[in-house]
Amino acid sequence: AGYTPLHVASHFGQAAMVRFLLRNGAAVDNSTNAGYTPLHQAAQQGHTLIINLLLESKAKPNAVTN
Repeated sequence: AGYTPLHVASHFGQAAMVRFLLRNGAAVDNSTNAGYTPLHQAAQQGHTLIINLLLESKAKPNAVTN
């Protein structure tokens, strides 16, 4: 799979969009072809608010990339 809207919002630190997507059923642990999750995207960019939102939504903190 490619990048989802949640991946993109997480990468760019768009907290309101991340909240909206999570409230509307976005899969928190979908991964890209390379194995990146939205949590990886947020962490790579240093978006701590997004990281916390994803973890509160049960994102798996131990997910690994390919």
